Amino acid sequence: MKIPVVFAALLALAAQNAPAQPLTIDEAVALALTNQPLLAGQEAAIDSSRQNAVAEGQLPDPRLKLGINNLPINGPDQWSLTNDFMTMRQIGIEQMIPATAKRRLKGERAELEAGLAAAELENLKRTIRRDARLAWLGVYFPAQAMKLLNTALVFFEQQRDAAEIALRAGRTSLAELARLRVEIELQRDRLLDFAGQERKAHAELARWIGPAAHRHLADGLPPQPPLPPIDTMRHGTQDHPQLDTARAEIALAENDLRQARAAYKPDWSVEVMYSKRGPAYSDMVTVQVGVELPLFTANRQDRRVASRVAAKAKHEQQHENHRRLLLAELETAYSSWQTLKLRGERFDRDVLPQAENRIEAALAGYRSGRVDLASVVEARRAALELRLQRLSLDVELARARTQLDYLIAHKG
Repeated sequence: MKIPVVFAALLALAAQNAPAQPLTIDEAVALALTNQPLLAGQEAAIDSSRQNAVAEGQLPDPRLKLGINNLPINGPDQWSLTNDFMTMRQIGIEQMIPATAKRRLKGERAELEAGLAAAELENLKRTIRRDARLAWLGVYFPAQAMKLLNTALVFFEQQRDAAEIALRAGRTSLAELARLRVEIELQRDRLLDFAGQERKAHAELARWIGPAAHRHLADGLPPQPPLPPIDTMRHGTQDHPQLDTARAEIALAENDLRQARAAYKPDWSVEVMYSKRGPAYSDMVTVQVGVELPLFTANRQDRRVASRVAAKAKHEQQHENHRRLLLAELETAYSSWQTLKLRGERFDRDVLPQAENRIEAALAGYRSGRVDLASVVEARRAALELRLQRLSLDVELARARTQLDYLIAHKG
């Protein structure tokens, strides 16, 4: 049964106007890794190096030579191509033959460049995952903070309405009502501030996922799986793509050193020349073999070998520096994660329940006339600040875990 055209159009319009699903942090990461120009460009670099590896291992293109040899420029045979027996019209082919080891090492170098680009691609994927998660968290904090502020504003506005009634009945003062109105305006100003932070964070998230960054975020942070032991994480940093990149650079430096040492071996060339003379004379064929003479190695080959040895040492030291840096980042992120986790648990167990009890006690005292309205406002404001701190702890904990995942996650 065919759907009428008008009905199909209405279905499509309804689908377009349907509210988008909340954007989760995992979906943001998936979107960041899809149609990502950085990744596409790096994959093209890998393909370029692999294609170049085949070309580098080949012999150079032969050279075609054309010429005129021994052309007379004076006398009775001036400018004649055929009358003088020494005049020859020549065509030839010259083939350079670099040492086999040199061609092989050049091909290997291009393959190593592809390996370096692949390690950089893996590190780029990890970096994009981390940065997309951090950008999502950057939107999440002000969005959730505004929800807490709006809840508090409802409370303050209810108390303001009650205070206006109490003022008319003579049960409160104008100063207390003014204090409450100022509090409401201050919280509205904070709302504007958080709204501005959210807009900026949406723009930063859009750098990774495009228009999807402007969807509403899912409520709540995803649960975090348990972390492995710290020793396991320390060992895991050894497989980080940054170290793979450093190791690939060492391999390239080693290849450059081997090429410098291979430069002591001479390259050869072969040339075949056909010489056409006048009709009264025989044609000629010339075969020549050439060889390089590396006689002055002190300031050429020796210097290049020394240069490549120093370059390899530099990359080895950079590898060690990257290893230490990753371990330091791991220790820092793990320490932050531990502290934030303990603080969050303490907030949930001790701080927030006492803040709620304080509000209830202040309200009960206000209703019975034992405390003033300012005490209620202060208790509610303090509870709001504590809930904002708890939200900040959650977000910072997620940031620390994101950094840990960047440092220890499996490849792929």
